[in-house]
Amino acid sequence: RTKIFEQLAMKLEGDYKPITVAIIPVKESYPGFKGVPYQEIEGKSLLELAILNASKSKKINSIIVSSESQNVLEYAQQLEDEGKVPSHLRLLRKEKESSKNTKSIPIRDFMAIAGQHYAQCYNANPDIMVFLSMHAINRRSEHIDKALNVLQVTQGDSVVSVQEEREPMF
Repeated sequence: RTKIFEQLAMKLEGDYKPITVAIIPVKESYPGFKGVPYQEIEGKSLLELAILNASKSKKINSIIVSSESQNVLEYAQQLEDEGKVPSHLRLLRKEKESSKNTKSIPIRDFMAIAGQHYAQCYNANPDIMVFLSMHAINRRSEHIDKALNVLQVTQGDSVVSVQEEREPMF
């Protein structure tokens, strides 16, 4: 079934390859959990894993790490400078841009801001924007590509992919 969706998506693209940008929003700490993006799993930080998995996607053209923390962005730059992750954009969000007064996650806000940032950097608007949570440690590039194929074949506006957590961490 995955192969069928992949072939159909390729036919739909034709000569035009959509500009697909992955946004990885990163919060440095949560109540009771400090330094979240720096936590390591099998020798790699959560942020490093998120960037690497996004970069292995056949469909993603660019990656933006977005955070309200300058420390997180400096760490993302360090990972790139050390050759641990490929080149990617970094975007410092202002707290007011992230609608801090609301209790919900302002996904629409930081996706719009990241799209504007991409357009300023490359003088082109992205066709597809992908929200990738840094906390989805089991997500692989194949999962991203599969979701993007479904999006293209169904000509939908969005695709939500979730996995049941059998043993929640929190």
